[in-house]
Amino acid sequence: MGAKLRPRAQGHRPCRRPIATCGLNPRAGQDSIPAMFQSVRLYRCLDFRSTWIVARGWFQQQSAPCGDGKSTSAFLSRRAAVLCPGAAYAAFLKSRLAAEGVSLVGVDFLTPGRCWEKLRASLVPERRAAERSDLHLLLSAAAADFPEISSAQTVARTPELLMRCLDALAAAGWEWDEIGRPELKPVMERFRELLSRAGLSAAQEIDRLMFDRAGSKRPIFDDLLLMGFDGRHWPIWNVLRAAIRSSCRASVCLSEPRANAPEADILWVNSWEDNFGEAEMTVDTTSDSPFATLAAAIETGGNAPAGHKPSFLVGSDTQEEAMAVVTMAIHWLGQPECESVAIVCPGAGSLAREISLLLSRYDIPYHDGIGYPEPPSRGDTAWKHWLDLQLNYDLESLLAFLHVNPQAADCTGKSAKELRREIIKTSDELLSHDVAAAAEAIQQARAPLFQRLPEKAAISDFISAMESIVRPIPGVGSSDKIELIREHAGLCLEGLDEPVGRECFIRWAEALTAQQRRVAADSGKHPYARVRLMTYAKSEGQTWSHAILCGLNRSLWPPDEQSMPFLAEETIESLNRRAIAVGRHGEGHNVADAKHGCIIGPRDRSAFAFRQFLNAIEATTRELCFAASFSDDSDPSLMSAPSDYLLMAHHAAFGAPLDQNRMSEFRCRTSHWLSGIHARAAEVSVEERSEVEQTQKARDERTDPAKPFGIYECALAEPPSNPPVLSSTDWQNAMAVPDLVWIQRYLKAEPPPELPNQADWRKTIGTWVHTWLGRAFSCGKETGKEACGRIRLKAMPGRDELLGALRAAAETTLSWARNISAATGRQLPDWWERTHFEAASSAEHLADMVLDFAREEWPLCAAECNIPNDAPVRIPGVGELPLRGRMDLLLAKSAAGPFLVLDFKTGSVANPTPASFSRGENLQILLYGLSLLGLCEDIAMALASAEEQRVKCSFLSDDLADPSVLRLLERIVIMHRTGRFGCAYEIRSRHGQSGTYPLATLRVPRHIVEAKKQLFEQRHPSSAGKGLRRKTGDSK
Repeated sequence: MGAKLRPRAQGHRPCRRPIATCGLNPRAGQDSIPAMFQSVRLYRCLDFRSTWIVARGWFQQQSAPCGDGKSTSAFLSRRAAVLCPGAAYAAFLKSRLAAEGVSLVGVDFLTPGRCWEKLRASLVPERRAAERSDLHLLLSAAAADFPEISSAQTVARTPELLMRCLDALAAAGWEWDEIGRPELKPVMERFRELLSRAGLSAAQEIDRLMFDRAGSKRPIFDDLLLMGFDGRHWPIWNVLRAAIRSSCRASVCLSEPRANAPEADILWVNSWEDNFGEAEMTVDTTSDSPFATLAAAIETGGNAPAGHKPSFLVGSDTQEEAMAVVTMAIHWLGQPECESVAIVCPGAGSLAREISLLLSRYDIPYHDGIGYPEPPSRGDTAWKHWLDLQLNYDLESLLAFLHVNPQAADCTGKSAKELRREIIKTSDELLSHDVAAAAEAIQQARAPLFQRLPEKAAISDFISAMESIVRPIPGVGSSDKIELIREHAGLCLEGLDEPVGRECFIRWAEALTAQQRRVAADSGKHPYARVRLMTYAKSEGQTWSHAILCGLNRSLWPPDEQSMPFLAEETIESLNRRAIAVGRHGEGHNVADAKHGCIIGPRDRSAFAFRQFLNAIEATTRELCFAASFSDDSDPSLMSAPSDYLLMAHHAAFGAPLDQNRMSEFRCRTSHWLSGIHARAAEVSVEERSEVEQTQKARDERTDPAKPFGIYECALAEPPSNPPVLSSTDWQNAMAVPDLVWIQRYLKAEPPPELPNQADWRKTIGTWVHTWLGRAFSCGKETGKEACGRIRLKAMPGRDELLGALRAAAETTLSWARNISAATGRQLPDWWERTHFEAASSAEHLADMVLDFAREEWPLCAAECNIPNDAPVRIPGVGELPLRGRMDLLLAKSAAGPFLVLDFKTGSVANPTPASFSRGENLQILLYGLSLLGLCEDIAMALASAEEQRVKCSFLSDDLADPSVLRLLERIVIMHRTGRFGCAYEIRSRHGQSGTYPLATLRVPRHIVEAKKQLFEQRHPSSAGKGLRRKTGDSK
């Protein structure tokens, strides 16, 4: 069947003659090609099949034997090169040539980057190109010199955004002054000055010099084949033209613009023909893509004629989509007509990574054109976190650095665990996350770990300061990093002696030392494999027999192209219109003028993405499949909207819209298809099945309400021989989050340390109030009396004495904080002193409440005293429970009792009643009271809240007489003895803070957790009713 010519783009000049041989440009000016060149041939190609006609002939000519008297040495010394967009395209060409038996000897495959290096070394050797990190450093330093310009401060913090605009303008031949943004003109002038003083040049400036000089020097290439480039490559327009002018013979394959091509594509082809002569149209008349009509229907919004339909796969999530894609690829590989399978993804991400993992898991050789970032070493990770610490200089960054590099604490003379504990405690007391303040508080201000780079210095001074700070810190692995920075600074920034800001320097050092390599699995390093994993952007210009276009969800493809902040879409269109000139064929033949190129804007990039999608469809010769996900990975309860491209493809293929019901139908079909295939595979894959048996068993037992808590729900298989001793706070927390307490105390697995939230000032108020009240009630006179031989009882201080000691303790905290702030060059903010005043008022209110409550009945007291722990706490009618803890205040009438345990609260609390105890509330004071039961039977517990007007009291004997309280205590004893805690039903609270759970911890529904708790109580019947009761006549 003959090839169907694609409708010609509007405004594109028709071809008149087959070959442009002379290469002379009739237009006068610097763009004319010298007569020393033999020929430049241009070809317009509809697709890769027509491109391959030109490329195959060129390669055959290069590999032809020397039959015209040429020597073998001359044949081998020829300089032939192929210039293509990237390594993936080069690998595809090599695979095609190898399949057809065409020799590649003596042909060099060049990417634009390698070609640029060759041209620069030959044509502009005296110029040094500024690297991306150098440009960002200099631009940020230039912007920082103009604090009065608001937009300049934005540039100083994030120079990348403005640098992208400058790149686009420079590549198209424009200056900043020409776009009408005068407010940043001083910044631009300062930037050019710094760039000149550093002896550096922008890459676009070197591009233009290379093009200007290319015609006056000896050619670099004898034969050059340029293919795969289109309107996306306007930024390297001068590089490609310089390569043509640096070759004796050049062949250029141009992609024929599509019917609705953007102006950039049309200008691209017209400008090539205007510079180098008319192009020959090449057409492959042997075959046509069976999906060309589908692509045309998608492009025009129509319906494709009846014929070969594509497949649609919709996975429940990204994992199932990847499994469906790989399964389809394996299915196709078993067909005899399958020559190659292209798996096209939006880009690097979870979908591409999951597909590559599955291909490697099934031992399928493939070519991974996407890859994944090379995992950093421990030293690289520590270095990155140290730079983050220098940049942010807050305690979160410091703790993160200590977490990845615990040995860094050695320079302070303390262990990492001890240092983290002191830092968190200091942050809680100071209500601050400032590193300098914490260093002063823990007396480590001179330790290298807490040192910071100067605020502003020359590059050489920054490097010296960095070395002096980092060298004493073990584990950073900074020797090679600092040497790399010093070497690069000496080579590229030798002439720059201007001081730069700390943030500019740190970002520059981070970019310079960052690992940017992408690697592939061993099974993905086969460039000639039949399966090829690639992105849409790198798929153009290739062909394959089978293709799977995946990731067709709105959040993935096409990308949401945003306009550049400093270069609006209207400005881009205006500049592009100004760059258009009339070509050699007169009015209507639009080309780029001699000095400018085309700027690629957001609309052009969106048009290019659509073109890549259509070209990927047309490049398929046998089978085509579209793939997407049904749900959003971030929230599986939400549906992930299908891409606009998927909607258009479905409408073109079936003549009906792709609604939610249709997506659900595709998802069910895909799931059923996968389950059938993998069910059959499971019959023979015993090893693979065993890998998931444990996980499946754990899930089944966790979600079975008929089974009690087992080994998969924070429970030991056998009772421990020496169970850990938990504190009263631990048991209080175990009522809400038993799984977290079990993980931390029985498995000794602590979560990463977290700083208190600065906005959570109530926690700091509670810390201050407890500390001040403990010091105030300890000021009473010594009585020489002791309870249990350990608790020293003092006389209850008078009101004036107590309040005086309380105010002195509060003033000590305030003076301590002021001294630390002064040492760091700051003042305490007003909100800090207001918070301190509020805490002092709460403490005085609690002290007054206790004095009014105690009066003459409780003459003795002990503050911040540990509970007696020489023997386990004996709970009447229940058993024994080892316990540790510290009471806020113990009141006593004598050394032998009665006793009252009093707990301070700065927030509202429930009354200490049997009902609240049975719900797990106020459990701390109940356990405190039980710990004193061996000393005296008359024990009371009380709560003093800063939001109440009187102390709330409860008697232990009354509480133990309640069966619900005894059931709770019995449950605690059994949990401790057996090591079976169970799990909570809410992992992440929607209201308030949540604990830190291990990765991949799944939520269990509440009704299942409650059913398991009932089974626990049924297996351990309570002995309620056997507790002590208060004797008749006892008074509260």
